[in-house]
Amino acid sequence: MKNNSKKSIFNRFASGIFAVISIVLALCLTASIFTHKIDPELFFWSSFFGLAFWPLLILNGLMVFLFFFFRSSKIFIPLVALLIAIPGIRKSAAFQKGETGSLKIVSYNLHNFHSIYENITRYEAALKVAELLKNEEATVVCLQEFNRFGSNIESDVLLFAEKSNFPYFQYDVGKRGGGRLILSQHPITLIETWKSLNGRYLGLLVLVEAEKPFYVASLHLASFQLQKEELSLFDTETSSTIQRELLGKSIVRKLGIGFKERSSEIKYLESKFPKNSLPILICGDFNDTPLSFTYGRMTENGYQDAFIKKGSGIGTTFSNKLPMLRIDYIWYKNGIEPKHFRTLEFKMSDHQPVSLEFDLK
Repeated sequence: MKNNSKKSIFNRFASGIFAVISIVLALCLTASIFTHKIDPELFFWSSFFGLAFWPLLILNGLMVFLFFFFRSSKIFIPLVALLIAIPGIRKSAAFQKGETGSLKIVSYNLHNFHSIYENITRYEAALKVAELLKNEEATVVCLQEFNRFGSNIESDVLLFAEKSNFPYFQYDVGKRGGGRLILSQHPITLIETWKSLNGRYLGLLVLVEAEKPFYVASLHLASFQLQKEELSLFDTETSSTIQRELLGKSIVRKLGIGFKERSSEIKYLESKFPKNSLPILICGDFNDTPLSFTYGRMTENGYQDAFIKKGSGIGTTFSNKLPMLRIDYIWYKNGIEPKHFRTLEFKMSDHQPVSLEFDLK
């Protein structure tokens, strides 16, 4: 009798602990769904929930399995959270069938040609990317963090355009020599170069003079600036508790700064986006997930996420130690008919290229 009594007390205690954990996870997942409504410049802590959407979703799924296994009535807690999370899933995953389009655009953050492979030089990385773009036969290509890989940036742009088989291009130079490069098979006219209020280069807007003209913008919003030492926090080899604590504080601080900077940048860019009815594609590295404030502002301005309309899977584009992050986008508006979105299986940078086949209505 005593053993049965002890087991009963232990079971009730364990059940209570799991219920509390489940409630916390459910509240965190629910908070992630509303992240896009909260301006990080006012309260950046909410943005952390949006960043953690996939892990939170998986953990709530595990709680459903756990409560089901133990036949607990508390299974309703994670189930309700998963139901509330459906809008987040719809922003983060797609199951669409692709078609062939008459035009194609590719976007890729080159990470200044710093290859993920240690034995490849920046020059070799540049040639491999150029070969990829040539084989993709895109109409337009938007590149971020294009940097010098040879003698000087001007000659490198010319060489890269030639190797990629693009006769037309526009380039803006960032503070450290890196910038955004747009390549095109049609003549292009530079409309505007965009800088943030603190002078950081954000992107450029061009008019592609095809049979039907359309705008293309290449953007690179503020990154988190996480260094290798900080990313090592996600490795089990990180040595000491003190080191983990210091790295953790550094990461939280940089994430907070990044959330606020991108909030400022997207609100500034809203005033710069063309207001006429010409078709427009906005590509680039937004450094924010589909649950973010930045993403929410793009949709509020009428832009549609090409991945959700014509992509498949979860579309991870960032291949560093932070898992399941889709932060590179192709947005469209005004007479663009998406046909097929792909995340290209090409690993050279810490990002992956994305492409969209499309028609003009």
